[in-house]
Amino acid sequence: MAGFGRALWCAYRLGLEVLPQAVARLRVDSRHHDAWDEVGRRAEPGELVALAEELLPLESLAGGPEERDFGDGHEWALECVVAALGAHPGMGLSVIRTALRNRVIRIRREALVTLRAWPEVPPQVVGWVRAAYEIEPEAGTRAEMQVFLQEVRG
Repeated sequence: MAGFGRALWCAYRLGLEVLPQAVARLRVDSRHHDAWDEVGRRAEPGELVALAEELLPLESLAGGPEERDFGDGHEWALECVVAALGAHPGMGLSVIRTALRNRVIRIRREALVTLRAWPEVPPQVVGWVRAAYEIEPEAGTRAEMQVFLQEVRG
């Protein structure tokens, strides 16, 4: 851990509010893991989604599924945002859609975890999962998508 990440850790241990500094850091470096983690834990959901839509290259992150286990800084940020949306049903649909179309397996799976946490999934999102299922190359993720689709139908 170096630089800004170390400062965030120290501030957290001291109980200091650092959300404004984390947001400012993301405006300088939108790939910063520690700043996204802080924003994902502390920001209001609307602010988190707005930052993701502003700072992440959602279109390029939705380039289609691959059998990759890890991605780059923007993909880590996408996963962080998607995970935070589980407690906020219906929020961040553009981010969810991007995650379902991302090249990294764990991000597509995180989108399913988030959607399962919602009491009701919007019909267009079910369509996105159905489309993702049709082109999913990884067998385990494809099976999870199939189960999800059966759950929302039944």
